[in-house]
Amino acid sequence: MCDIAKVAAEHDPAEAERIARSITDPDSQARALREIAKVVARHDRDHARDLLTEAERIARTLTWQKELRCIAEVMAGFNPAEAERIARSITDPGSQARALREIAKAMAGHDPAEAERIARSITEPFSQSLALYEIAKMPGRD
Repeated sequence: MCDIAKVAAEHDPAEAERIARSITDPDSQARALREIAKVVARHDRDHARDLLTEAERIARTLTWQKELRCIAEVMAGFNPAEAERIARSITDPGSQARALREIAKAMAGHDPAEAERIARSITEPFSQSLALYEIAKMPGRD
């Protein structure tokens, strides 16, 4: 059902949402809403944020935090502060580090100083180094 909702989002986002909300597995439902939000964000960022907020609420009921990381990564494209809040709430250090790295990369093109601040806040040394490297190699950076 999640894949059906994802495909439907390209053609009929309202129907995709209906399908997503009919999914009974919380992980799949959160994933479907996240995927629909990616499509909806192209033309209605506020609605996409609402979908991601709904997906986050569902993801917080799960024991595995991968979906929260994915939601933070999508949110980074249009609301970095909210994405960072979600990422910092992730208790698994590896998942948190990956989410923060993706947020830093998303911000590097328009706010390099903030991207660097986020990258330097990553507590895992390898992930921090990788984030700083990825920011440094962005076009326009010397």
